[in-house]
Amino acid sequence: MKEGVKNTKALLGRLWQASALRGIISLFFGVGTLVRWSGISYVDLIVLFGLYALMDGVISFVGSVANRKENRDWWLMALSGLSSFIIGYIVFVLPDAGATGEALWLPMGVRALLMGCLDIIIAIRLWKTIKEERFLILTGSLSVLLGAILLFFPLYLFPFYTTIFDFLKRFFIFFTIALGLLQCGFAYRVWRGRPRWQP
Repeated sequence: MKEGVKNTKALLGRLWQASALRGIISLFFGVGTLVRWSGISYVDLIVLFGLYALMDGVISFVGSVANRKENRDWWLMALSGLSSFIIGYIVFVLPDAGATGEALWLPMGVRALLMGCLDIIIAIRLWKTIKEERFLILTGSLSVLLGAILLFFPLYLFPFYTTIFDFLKRFFIFFTIALGLLQCGFAYRVWRGRPRWQP
């Protein structure tokens, strides 16, 4: 029992730190893009999205490996981080793969949809350990919704904006700020919360 308590405390300690760092980075990219709205070019957006996916992927992967002894589902978080890193690599290191406005929405949508599905699965697997899994479910659900909209209904949304680039900038800003706030909220609740077996 004492070993289980120790492992759970270690897991929660690392979980809120990784979530807080991911949330802060997400907010940094979202707010930074919003502040620099008029000065952001399409190439800048490719670099920003690529860097964001790379950094988020590294944090998720490293955090999951650090938790592998306390969390038997660490591989799910590692898969989430690895997927984000690969997408960021494709967009950032090989920008020719998304050299047009019509192409960038694909990696954005795929990443949002994939990360959202994995967040929901992780939340379901962790529900016995933490009480704040609803934040992960909300984060995952929002990500899935935005990813699905971007992947399957872009032609219905683009006409409301002057250019595809304008739409992608707005999507990136909303996505990073919304998810950053949810991730920071999740980190705060985990930091303040107690494991369910405690009175």
